[in-house]
Order: sequence, then structure tokens, then C-alpha cells
Amino acid sequence: MKNNKINRIGYLGRLALTALAGFMIFFSSCKDDTVGLPVITKIRITNPAEKDSTFTQSVPGMMVVIQGENLGGLQKIYFNGYEAPFNPTLATDNNVIVTIPAAAPTKATNPNASNKIRLVTNHGETSFSYTLLPQLPVIYAISDELPNAGETVVINGDNFYVVTSLVLPGNVSVKDFTVSTDAKTITFKMPADITTGGSIAITAMGGVGLSTPTFNFMGNILSDFDTVNKYGGWGIGGLVFGDSRFPGAHGNYVVFQFSDVNAGDTSWWDGKRALLLGAAQAVPAAKINDPIDNYAIKFEIYVSTPWQTGNLNLNNASSYSYAYRPWIVNGKRTPFTTTGWTTVTVPFSSFKKSDGTAATKLTDVMNSDGTLALNIYYYNDPTNATSPETQGIHMDNFAAAVDNIRVVKMVK
Repeated sequence: MKNNKINRIGYLGRLALTALAGFMIFFSSCKDDTVGLPVITKIRITNPAEKDSTFTQSVPGMMVVIQGENLGGLQKIYFNGYEAPFNPTLATDNNVIVTIPAAAPTKATNPNASNKIRLVTNHGETSFSYTLLPQLPVIYAISDELPNAGETVVINGDNFYVVTSLVLPGNVSVKDFTVSTDAKTITFKMPADITTGGSIAITAMGGVGLSTPTFNFMGNILSDFDTVNKYGGWGIGGLVFGDSRFPGAHGNYVVFQFSDVNAGDTSWWDGKRALLLGAAQAVPAAKINDPIDNYAIKFEIYVSTPWQTGNLNLNNASSYSYAYRPWIVNGKRTPFTTTGWTTVTVPFSSFKKSDGTAATKLTDVMNSDGTLALNIYYYNDPTNATSPETQGIHMDNFAAAVDNIRVVKMVK
């Protein structure tokens, strides 16, 4: 009797435990079923001081906080259909920190972009209206910064999507311009009524982009061959004006012209290979301690015969110099000529010693009073370069005109 009673009690206990377990499973499943669908309420920036910020548009590449409810169990995030990777440790029920992928499409790159954030969890998904704008237009270079009226100017940059205005210094609007299909260049003709220098302003879908304030601006002249160092210094063989090979110049200019130069020949003093200028004020003396990145040498060049070996070496008789070799493109020898006068920009921070040490202050490349006696030599490169594509070869014929050598401030 006793054993049977114990067995009945054990059986009833097991039955009760089984029922309890079933109830717990049922309760758990009911609890999961009651988790609400995810909801996005707003997007804010990651700065804790701006926790109350909210906005409905930004650019790809920006880090944002998606805020809402029931965001736990996150599986996928999409911006305009483009999946964004995320760190699960930065995803909670109410906040998800994520970087909008740089490659996410915008209306500029894909007219069918949904302008939606789509968030997928293990218990449902939600969408939120959010506009991705293209990045700000950016200007990298201008083909000729001192063009004559009527000459064609090409602006090289990026994000030139839906350009609505092009404004030159003096608030002169250009109405007739052409934007390339890849949104990387804008072409226009120089108007006749530009009387001042400064920045070019481009308004596009992503906002307003400004060039450095050097368009139609001479800056501090080292030589224009008309008024400052007008005789061209020593070594180049005199001034030139009106050479049919180099039309469209501003007054006088100089020409580097020579032939039959062997690889490794550095005899810059031989046969019109050098331009040695007298000292001129490159930077105001009071600005000599400014950051070196703030200033650059600019000049216009017109190359009429293919240039594919050697360099124009810029220096001031110091241990720092810059070798201008436009024929090296992505490490390859690419014969170089220009279509008209082209502006060259050489930041002073690009000047280096022979061991590769870069200049770090203005007094590395000019005198302590801000004056600079610039030298430009032609050196043919040696034959022992690391790449056959960039080592010196025989120079048959060289003809390049140079004008308006100047120092400009590059800070916007």
C-alpha cells in the first residue's frame, strides 16, 4: 500500500511538472506574440548634446541614431534599398546607431530611389521617410585660373548633380554652362565683365561648393614678365610675346625650349633650361609663421610638344624642392600636352628634400622675411628609377611656355 501511494504521488508530481512546463512555454510564446511591431519615431545625430535633434535628410557617410520602439532583434537596415552594416551592440529596443553607407543611392544617382529607411527585425519590419542628399559639390581644380574673356574654362570636381547656378567672383552669374554626365566637370566660357578675383560658387542638389579664392586672382607675384621680374631672370634666354605656338597669353611669357637631352642630364645651365628669378614678396612677413598648407605656388603653362621625360624642378637654392612631372599619370608614362594655358598648383607642403623629408614650415622654402627667389630648372630624369615607366629617356624636343608665377593663399 505504501509503495503504491508513493507511486501515485510521483505520477501526480510528474504530471504537474509537465503541465507547468507546458504553461510556461505557452506563456512565453504568448509573450513573444505580444511584442509590438518596430516603429521609427525620429532620426538624430550621435552627439549626446544634441539628443533632442531631429532631421529627415542627410548625406551618405553620416553616422545617425535611429530612435523608436521595439527595435530589438534587429536583422537588417536599408537606406534607399541599400543594406547598411551595423554593430549589434549599438542596437537596442529604442536606439540604433548606424553609418549610412557612402554608396547608398540618392535621387541624384538614382531617380527611383525610395527616400526610405527600412528596418527589419525578427518580429516585423517598418519604414521611415528619409531623404538622402548627394554630398556637397567639391571643386578640385580649374583648368585656367586666369582666362581671357571668351576662353573655355573647365572646373574639375565631384557631386555636380542638378547644378542650378554657377557664380564667379564679383557675383557674376554664368547662365550657359555644361555639366558632364558623371557630374565631375563643368565647362563654361569666361565672361568679359569679371573685374575681381576670388572663389567660384557652385549650387547643386547637395548644397553650395566653393573653390579656393584664387580664380582670376594674381596673389603675390613672383614674376609676370611684364612688371615683376619682367626680364625673366637669368638663363631662360629672354622674353617671348605672340609666339603662334602659345596663343592667348597675358602679355609676356618665357619659353623653355631645347632638344637632344640625354637621360640623366641635369645640366640645367645649358641651353635655355633654367629660369632664375630675383627675390619677390611671396608671403607677407607678418604671415611667415602661418601653416605651410595655407600657401601654394601657381603658374600657367602651355606645353605644345609631347612631354614624356624629365621634370621642371622648383626650388629657392634650399634643400627643399618640387619636381613637376605631369607626364606621370597613375605611375605610367603618358605624353603630356595642354590645350591652351593651364594652371599648375604646387602646395609648399609638397616641397621635399632628396631623402623625401617634406617641408613643414614656410621658412623651409623661403626667406624669413617672406621673400622668395624662385628657380625653375629642367632636369632629365636618371635611368635608375624604380619603374621603367618613370625613368628618364632621351628628350628629343621640349617646348613649354610659362607665365604668371605667383604665390596664393589656399584657405577658403
